[in-house]
Amino acid sequence: MIRGTSGLKLSLRVLCLCVCVRFFVQVSIVSPNSPALYEMHFGIPMAGMVLNTINFRLDATAIAVMLKHCEAKVVFVDVQYLQVVHKALQTVVSSSSSLSSWRRPAIIVVEDRLHVAAAGGESNTWNSFLPGWGELVEYEDLLKSGDPQFAIRLPADDWETISLNYTSGTTARPKGVLYHHRLVPTTTDPFFAASLLLTVLWLQMIILLVFFFTTLGRKGKQIRFHSSLVLD
Repeated sequence: MIRGTSGLKLSLRVLCLCVCVRFFVQVSIVSPNSPALYEMHFGIPMAGMVLNTINFRLDATAIAVMLKHCEAKVVFVDVQYLQVVHKALQTVVSSSSSLSSWRRPAIIVVEDRLHVAAAGGESNTWNSFLPGWGELVEYEDLLKSGDPQFAIRLPADDWETISLNYTSGTTARPKGVLYHHRLVPTTTDPFFAASLLLTVLWLQMIILLVFFFTTLGRKGKQIRFHSSLVLD
């Protein structure tokens, strides 16, 4: 379901998100293209945190390796992938010889309430997916606790880490790659210039899954040039 939003509304939601994640340091998300995933590409860096987007097509074993290695303090999970993430977390717990240094991450559920309502279903049916893990919080409820007056945290050094990405692990264990703030503007301008050649009436449709975008600059350019975005 496509939902329209304005730049102002997006800004307010992103600032609320910043308040909610400002103490978590490493933030992971398992989600297909969604408004929440798009907002996190702004909110997490603006809060001074490190974003880790995980390929939702991976199995529980690969996801477990990533969650344990990056030491995510909070994991945002699209409701349809809660079960695979649950298996991944169970794998981490069962395989760790010592859990003293591994802290259970908080789980934030991303649920399309408009889609649930249109389908005639009930919301909050996901609470039974992770028994014993503690209270799960829904994304929209989390944003309600935020503050749109949040002061953006600019990096003290442009070599600070902005995101952590992993290889798919198809040939070996997933390998992590750190990206820094300096990399974003220096690598995305050529890609955006090329995308303008394919732009019609300022409409851009992302067919490639968002988690493949290892840098965040292209999303910023879309806001800057007032282009429309369709997450497919």
